[in-house]
Amino acid sequence: LEASGYLAIYDYMEEELSKFREEEGTEIILLIDILACDTNFGYEFKQRWRKLETLNGVKLQSMAHLYNMYLDACESVEQGGRDESERKGEEVNSEFLQFIFRDMSRIVMETADCLASEKEVLDLHG
Repeated sequence: LEASGYLAIYDYMEEELSKFREEEGTEIILLIDILACDTNFGYEFKQRWRKLETLNGVKLQSMAHLYNMYLDACESVEQGGRDESERKGEEVNSEFLQFIFRDMSRIVMETADCLASEKEVLDLHG
């Protein structure tokens, strides 16, 4: 279990839980697995859990926040490009989804590819 990083998460979680929900509506988002599909080919799960910090440079507050940002990026791509974020009035490049984790690792995928592969991922892993 130690090699998988499974036990190390307890130390991290103990530290984070003391800060958990200091702000109303915040949640910790952990990547615990990568669901295989052509869109994320080449990314492998490194046998440890990772805390997701930001999507496209925006600090994430919750799974709902992450999902809404994904939907906004998909809508922007369907409309042909850059979009104004309703939340902060910041211009956001929606062509790519850049997920940055606490350990500074990152996953970058094309938004259009993610949108196109949704059905495949749900059919395989749903």
